[in-house]
Amino acid sequence: MAEEFTIAGTGSRITITILDYERPEGREIGPEWLSCAVDCSVGSYSAKLAIPLATEDLQRFRDSLGPALERLVGNAEMDTIEGRIGIVVEISARGTASVSGSFSYHSGPETTLSFKFETDQSYLARTLRELNRVLEIFPDRAPSLSVPPPTSG
Repeated sequence: MAEEFTIAGTGSRITITILDYERPEGREIGPEWLSCAVDCSVGSYSAKLAIPLATEDLQRFRDSLGPALERLVGNAEMDTIEGRIGIVVEISARGTASVSGSFSYHSGPETTLSFKFETDQSYLARTLRELNRVLEIFPDRAPSLSVPPPTSG
């Protein structure tokens, strides 16, 4: 049931694979968390992370990428609730784009991979299609209305 989307460019790619909901039975309150794997390869550097992402993180990115691609100018940003991923896509009027950002890992020794690479609107159009598919398969579900059992008093 895993789905993924990729931000690709010249000699570089970031692939985010959504494995499943962290709570397959449904969320209670708060964000809808997804179990994800991130694979980033930029030049000779790479990073792989297993991290949770919230559906709202992906929705915000999609909602900024779509209009920027339609106008062929502007920025799309993906920032996460926990601050472990930051990606900025800057689309220029010439149809080219720059992808920059960082991935951070905070368990154990703290490490951060910062990156920047070039891409274009054809790669980003594919990213948007893949992201729409991910959000179709893993939508933000309504909170479950489970009622706690009564306590004897």
